[in-house]
Amino acid sequence: MKDERTKQFAYSFHATTDEKGFVLGTIVTPRNMHDNHLLQPLFEKVIEKVKKPLAIAAYAAYKTPAITNFLLENQMQRFGLNVRFYRKCTESKNHQKLIQRHIWEAYLEEVEHLRHNDEIKQIYARRKETIKRVIADAKEKHGMRWTTLRGLKKLSMQAMLTFASMNLKKLANWTWKMV
Repeated sequence: MKDERTKQFAYSFHATTDEKGFVLGTIVTPRNMHDNHLLQPLFEKVIEKVKKPLAIAAYAAYKTPAITNFLLENQMQRFGLNVRFYRKCTESKNHQKLIQRHIWEAYLEEVEHLRHNDEIKQIYARRKETIKRVIADAKEKHGMRWTTLRGLKKLSMQAMLTFASMNLKKLANWTWKMV
């Protein structure tokens, strides 16, 4: 399933970059898998292959209690969704209102607070020069908008080769400018 209405073979390429736009890691998933399940494996892949990043700029799909808990606490574990309920006295028939609050709601509030920090705003603004540029180039210049391949293994290989070639091209351009 691509979405609720369209049935077709579709895959998503998820990638991470550094501040210079070099691709550090990639994961291919079926298109019907939600993006927020991929941040932790990508993060772990980057830590394993490169190093722990100082900051992460991600789009709104990654702003979940579980992910913010993972990033702020930097815990490397699976997480479930635990919920706390509060009862508030009201003038209603049973004199109470049930309020549901996620136990990691404070993490979401902290992330929202950090989002307004000037240094964080600068990091977030760089997304259009790094990951957004990489994804756009992969689609427009390197044939990743459509594929003739089927299966996660084949598409993962395509993604790794495409992103490796993009990294080599960037490195060659840097070397060329230095000469």
